[in-house]
Amino acid sequence: MPDSGVIDERFLSACRRLRLGALGLRPLPRKAEAPAPMEGLGLDYRDHRPYVTGDDPRRIDWPLYQRSGRLFIRLYDESHQLGVLILLDCSASMGFEASPRLLAGQQAAVAIAAAGLEELNRVHVQPFADGRLLGAPVAANSRARLSDLAHSVSGWRAKQGAQTRLSPVFDAVRRAGHPRLLMVVISDFFDPAGVDDWVPAIKETGHLPALIQLTRASDRDPGVEGSVEVEDCETAERLYVHASAVMMRAYRDAYGRFDRSMQAAARAVMGRRITLDADRSVLTQLGRLAGPGRLQFGAVAAGVR
Repeated sequence: MPDSGVIDERFLSACRRLRLGALGLRPLPRKAEAPAPMEGLGLDYRDHRPYVTGDDPRRIDWPLYQRSGRLFIRLYDESHQLGVLILLDCSASMGFEASPRLLAGQQAAVAIAAAGLEELNRVHVQPFADGRLLGAPVAANSRARLSDLAHSVSGWRAKQGAQTRLSPVFDAVRRAGHPRLLMVVISDFFDPAGVDDWVPAIKETGHLPALIQLTRASDRDPGVEGSVEVEDCETAERLYVHASAVMMRAYRDAYGRFDRSMQAAARAVMGRRITLDADRSVLTQLGRLAGPGRLQFGAVAAGVR
């Protein structure tokens, strides 16, 4: 059963049960000599401040509370927080269908952001289209900001006429000069230049990539026959074709090559590839992929069907 596409409090509550966990990745190295009081989170202890409503209770210094009778929050050096950058494709192909796959993309972005925030990572979600980063990213560094982040992301719309041009996007990320981080790319990956065009660019970012590909069963087999009008949803170019058995077999072969090139790209960049069916529940697929309560990116994870 697919999600409704609505990102409401019920959806956010379910997201908060997800964890990035077991990634085997540490997007930012620790200082060689720095202590690690919160092992596994990539944070270095810096100072205290009084607890206020909305603070993460996991940061409360309980030994200090026992001594003082007051609640204090441990502060950590944010320059050593794990960084998570989520790039969300807002090109025309993401908004073309009756149930746009951008809705699934928005839900996936918020779910992964929630998983990152639950583990005290610093998260940025950045829309892109037509080879450009669109405006400033939405940022959050605590789960108290998840609702604000979700509200912003759910308001993004696909850009008419904008193509999925990934190489310039990755070039822009590289030029931004972020410290090394986990970079999650959510897209249909229908780049007219092909997969091989953007693989060198994503490598040059220096980040740790995860590829989340939004698919539909009709991508592989549109199920059409006879005379049909085909429209390129990004360029609006139209063409009349006769969908013969020979032509449809050639189409399926071409899609198979695209699928294999995506698998090869994930291996080439030492990243992770996850396929999500835009017609099924995003949270259910992520939950099944991860196992109970944990969102994990397998070596080259197959999509959940």
